Amino acid sequence: MAGGGLHFGGKLIYEVILIPIVGEPYYILKYDQFVHIVGFGTATLVMYYLLKPLLRTDLKQWSALSVVVVMAGLGVGALNEIVEFLATVLVPETGVGGYVNSSLDLVADLIGALVAMLYIRILEKATPRSGHYPRTSQV
Repeated sequence: MAGGGLHFGGKLIYEVILIPIVGEPYYILKYDQFVHIVGFGTATLVMYYLLKPLLRTDLKQWSALSVVVVMAGLGVGALNEIVEFLATVLVPETGVGGYVNSSLDLVADLIGALVAMLYIRILEKATPRSGHYPRTSQV
C-alpha cells in the first residue's frame, strides 16, 4: 500500500506503467496491477498451505480444491479492496483509485491466484503424495 504515497518520475509509483499492454482508459500493466498479481498469488499459496494439512493423502479431485483455493486467495484480495475503500472514505487523499482501479485490481488478483494454482498443481505433480499431512480423523 506504500505505492499510493511514493513518487517515481513525478508519478505515484502505483501509476507507473511497466508494460503498455492496454492504453486509455485502463492502462495495463501498471505497477499496482503487478503488485496485485504477485501479492495475491502469494496469498493463494498461503491459503493452500494452510489447507494442506486438512487434505487426504489420496486427493484426486483437484478441480474442486482448485476452486476453493483460488476463491480463498480472491477473498484476501477482496478484503484488501475493502481496506482501500475504507482508506478513501476516511482519508480522501490516499492515492487509491476509483471503481475502475478496484476492478482492475480484482482482475489482477484473479490472474495471480490462477498462476499460483497452476504452480501448486505443477509442484504437487512433481512431488510424491507422501508430502501431505494426515487428516485429523486419521491420526
